[in-house]
Amino acid sequence: MIHLKQRKIFIFFAMLVVIGAASIQASKSDEPLQLTLDTALHFAIRNDPVLNIYDTSIEVINGSAEQVGLRPNPMFEIEVENFLGSGSKSGIKGMEITLGFSQLIETANKREKRIEYAQSKRDIINIDHRLRYVEIESSIRHAFVSHLIAQEKLELQRSLLKVSESSEIETAKLFSAALVPKVEVTRAILAVKQQEYVVQKAESAVSFSAIQLASIIGVDPETKLLVLGNVRVEDNLPKLSEILSLLPKTALMERYEAVSRNLQAALESEIAKATPDYEFFAGGRYFNENNGDIGFVASIEFPWPIYDKNQGNIRSSRAQLRSVELKREATRRKLVATIASLHQQLNAAYAEMKTISEKLLSVAHQTLEETDAGYKNGLYTLLNVLESRNTLFEIKSDYLDALSRYALAQAKITSITNINKSE
Repeated sequence: MIHLKQRKIFIFFAMLVVIGAASIQASKSDEPLQLTLDTALHFAIRNDPVLNIYDTSIEVINGSAEQVGLRPNPMFEIEVENFLGSGSKSGIKGMEITLGFSQLIETANKREKRIEYAQSKRDIINIDHRLRYVEIESSIRHAFVSHLIAQEKLELQRSLLKVSESSEIETAKLFSAALVPKVEVTRAILAVKQQEYVVQKAESAVSFSAIQLASIIGVDPETKLLVLGNVRVEDNLPKLSEILSLLPKTALMERYEAVSRNLQAALESEIAKATPDYEFFAGGRYFNENNGDIGFVASIEFPWPIYDKNQGNIRSSRAQLRSVELKREATRRKLVATIASLHQQLNAAYAEMKTISEKLLSVAHQTLEETDAGYKNGLYTLLNVLESRNTLFEIKSDYLDALSRYALAQAKITSITNINKSE
């Protein structure tokens, strides 16, 4: 029995080498690939190409942060005046040469704010990386549970087939002893044929779920799988308030916080741009007509912000920040509604399983035993036995259906509320 509870995904890489060796070994033999929930998650993470995209995205962010953190380059200037003219300015007699450097001086901490804005994008990429883990885990849990339930249903139908075959043999003996009519033998044969058909359908369902699971974990869909484990039912279901209390720390909601920080940094950068920068120049000037006299020059230049105060960009940034807050609240409400619905499904499925296990199964077993004993003593017909048997297996099938709804609701809730912290 395994419990499909929250697991910390960031420990997965510890087993990648082992799983890689196992997958190579499985490919070299006809042995099925053994899968537990943990190993299925490992395979899916190792084989997912999307995760590698985030590594390159981080490199893009790092490069951008490095670039915007660089100071403006100084400018070297050379200026030649009063040459190739006429009279006293002919040739190079009156030539003046100015050599100097100019430097743009940024104000209002613009460079620091650019760096902060660029680096804040890294938080978004990291959370997107986490969200991809959660998305993979959600798919694996769903596929894994579906396959486990399909296997359980197949085993149930196979056990019913064995009972039907035994009943066919017993009925043939009773007919040989002239205790039942020929039609009872025909009914027994038909029951076996019908159950063989049901088993074939159940086998197809298992094969289909295996192909889905293999595709999700990134192996050949035709790979033989041996899925190990079972679904464990918790007696103490979590309260809705306990589940909802996890929402603020989930990756999805934390992403909105990261986006808000990024847009706040963008807004502060735009506000800083409203303060004009200035350019400082300093150099020396050579006067050819005055026997090569030299003088020093300096200047400062800055814009006069009468019209453009970057007010449009500031307004736009503030609107984007408000938009993120509204989207965050809309997402939170949607998640609350989804979790509330899943929690109701979880409780309803649990109540159904409890009713079946505590009130229906024992009575159905007793009814079948009494009917079977009465049939052997000539008190009931085979039809009565088949009805009692079908009732029992329908109840067992209903239990598996409820278990499936329980496990899938549990898996979805876990995926939504998976905080996925590395600690």
